Amino acid sequence: MIRLILILLIVVESVSANTSGLDYLNELRQQAGMQSFVHHPQLQQSAQHHADYLAINRQWGHTQLPGRQGFTGAVPMERMLKAGYNNRHGSENVSSHLGSVSPKKSIDGLMSAIYHRFAFLSFEHDQLGIGYASENNFHSYVYNLGNSQKEQLCAMPESAVTPGQYLYKICSHEQKKLRRELYEQAQNKVRAGNADFVVWPYDKATQVSPAFYEEAPDPLPGVDVSGYPVSLQFNPAAFTGAIPRVARFELFRMPDGKKIELAAYFNKNSDIHQKFSDFEHAVFPLHRLQWNTQYRAEVDYIDTEDQKHHFSWEFRTTDFELPRYDLQGGETISTNGEAFVVYMKPLNGRDATAEYTLTYQGFNAINVSIFDAHTLVIDVDGFSGEAVFDFHGRHFRVVK
Repeated sequence: MIRLILILLIVVESVSANTSGLDYLNELRQQAGMQSFVHHPQLQQSAQHHADYLAINRQWGHTQLPGRQGFTGAVPMERMLKAGYNNRHGSENVSSHLGSVSPKKSIDGLMSAIYHRFAFLSFEHDQLGIGYASENNFHSYVYNLGNSQKEQLCAMPESAVTPGQYLYKICSHEQKKLRRELYEQAQNKVRAGNADFVVWPYDKATQVSPAFYEEAPDPLPGVDVSGYPVSLQFNPAAFTGAIPRVARFELFRMPDGKKIELAAYFNKNSDIHQKFSDFEHAVFPLHRLQWNTQYRAEVDYIDTEDQKHHFSWEFRTTDFELPRYDLQGGETISTNGEAFVVYMKPLNGRDATAEYTLTYQGFNAINVSIFDAHTLVIDVDGFSGEAVFDFHGRHFRVVK
């Protein structure tokens, strides 16, 4: 009976994660001018299998090792095909966490990571299945993405061979031949359901994270903490004659218009991992952005007919409803019992370890949650007391 109850709880949590995660991702995509994902049962099954594997084995990433408990396929494509998905052009996003997590936190974290962001904002995908599993406070979310038009194409009977170009290794049966023009039509039909170009953060977005920390592979191996990347994607369905050329991509703080120093500008030629396409661009601010601050991105580009274009958009970084203290070290915070936020500015681009130590007396308890590697949310319990924090090698006191 206990085992049955545990299984039912896992199933309910997985269904809830799929529903809330799908709704949240679709909300983000719609704000960016993209079509919604449609839930796909086979993609959900393959995602769930991988989430189970990651949680059971306390493992990160996309790979499974044969012989380990829960093995269903070494790589994402194998797992999708085994679950019954009928084409080989799916994609996968994964996030694993220790401690408190939610579908929103998982998705927001992946959206801050540029390669994973482009998977969620892909013009090629319109299907989604989400898997979730947890084991001993280790949580894994897996997102499998697919293309409905390619799925329909692979489900059609193979037509008689006539002169023309054919493609292989598209469908689950890899020797099935598809006419190139039909494949390209299917691909462009999904792309055409989206805006001509997509920016992130989207125009007038709020509560945008100020920081980027890490990703695998790491786009900025020389920096452990930088500003939230700002990206631009041109829709290949809208730019068929030639690839648009970006002449300028800059970021400014508002309202003073101060130009933000960049750690890197990535396009297909400058991306160190060669994952960007001809249509994808991103800038990485060198330093964390400021809290509750408006920023404006500006782009100049030349279209397929050699016409020059300029556009801009704005977004605002995270604001807290709680009091926030920006510290340098050595400060004393006097609290009236209300929860508050502490931010310790990074000493440099390598200062990114999310660790703190705490000693206190008098208080019944002190509840601390890590918002990001430099930001704590603190709530003290008790009528009076004193607490001393060591956070990034710097101390501050909390008294009541």
